[in-house]
Amino acid sequence: MKNPNYISGTKRQIYEFMQDFTPGGQMLQISDMDAEKPMMLAIYDGIILLLVTGFGLIFFRREDLK
Repeated sequence: MKNPNYISGTKRQIYEFMQDFTPGGQMLQISDMDAEKPMMLAIYDGIILLLVTGFGLIFFRREDLK
């Protein structure tokens, strides 16, 4: 008998991606020693780093630093 509460299909793939991409989800996987794709977690961290740095450069630009 299938579990009616089991998430499958596209919804499950989205949840798994969000767990892999977000730092909190990565922390849970690493602390449980359950990271199936550690290389992808490092790539996602690099993407987050580049995005946050880019937004910081765009939004916090100052012309006159005295």
